[in-house]
Amino acid sequence: MVEPSASTTMEMLLLSWDAPIHVLVVDDNPADYELTRVAAHEGARDLFSFDWAADYETGLEAMLEARHEVYLVDHHIGHRSGVELIREASVQAARRRARGRARGAPVLNWRGRDVGVSSGSMPMLRTLLLLTVLTSPAWAGDEEPIPEVPVVEAEMDPVARLVGEAASPTMPTELAQARFDEIVARGAGALPTLSRIYRDKSSAELEIWVAARAMGRIGGDGARNTLVGGLASPRIITRLGAVSALELMKDKESADALEKALFDRAMAVRAAAADALAAIGSRKSSVALSEALNIPANFKDGKSLFVRRHIVDALGTIGSIGGLEALVGTLEDEEPDMRLAAVHSLQQITGMNFRGGAGPDAPVSADEVQSWQNWWSNRRVGETAE
Repeated sequence: MVEPSASTTMEMLLLSWDAPIHVLVVDDNPADYELTRVAAHEGARDLFSFDWAADYETGLEAMLEARHEVYLVDHHIGHRSGVELIREASVQAARRRARGRARGAPVLNWRGRDVGVSSGSMPMLRTLLLLTVLTSPAWAGDEEPIPEVPVVEAEMDPVARLVGEAASPTMPTELAQARFDEIVARGAGALPTLSRIYRDKSSAELEIWVAARAMGRIGGDGARNTLVGGLASPRIITRLGAVSALELMKDKESADALEKALFDRAMAVRAAAADALAAIGSRKSSVALSEALNIPANFKDGKSLFVRRHIVDALGTIGSIGGLEALVGTLEDEEPDMRLAAVHSLQQITGMNFRGGAGPDAPVSADEVQSWQNWWSNRRVGETAE
């Protein structure tokens, strides 16, 4: 006889269960509570009955009333810890049992995202809740007083945990950096989780940023493909994270995708794409940079937006003659800073200097502009980017 699998066994239990399991969810995020409730009800609508406590104090009071078979407590509840809540409830419940008989109940301390609620692993939550109840002393027929509330730590993806901690706005900077470094140290083994978090529509913006940057540090074809795919996301943070991470990788294979990002609808993404292309240093990118320099989206009320400065600087850093014409044209820009940036980039590419006795940060004179235009007119031979 073949022993039934764990999933088959759980299906049998789900079908045979004749009373709802009362679950208290202690979580300050209403969206996470709703997701948890929907996930547990999927395919087993009458198996669980849910109540919600949105803060630490309400959760403690409800746990001490002992009206539930299992408690689902988030890791962080406001500015306090879920573990702290469990310990306080355990101590107070033990005191009450000492004065009478109060049944204990198991507690799951978890983050919904880490056990897959947000990534489609809905049956896992039902299995976890049911197994927790079935294995607790109160439901196993143990008539002895339970000394304390048992805490069951849900198994978490360690990379997801590290991303959550690195992205936490309450985490001190040095500790957040340490968590980030720990993710990167895991290398390619961390990429599946990082990719999932990066693509997940329910991920917080800081989590997406951390995941993207970590993929950029780890590198490799898998990371590059995920990030390039992210450039098509409707979320700005996903596209910006992709560009920033690809800059870290400095992989010429991503240059084509970054050139397209120069025309992104978000100005921050366009500017970051110029910086990334400068870091990669592919000379052929000077063509796309030159084209992007003067698109209407990079002007407002006839004035240059900051993204144009990033493009001019990138052209100088790359150093290709393919950017010369665009830079010479920028010498007639209305913005003094743009004219000066164009001069600096022209000097980087050509080694020429028409400043005369003026300092490097002195305003660009009309004579200097004319000298560059004359030089370019004589130098132009129809060359394109190498």
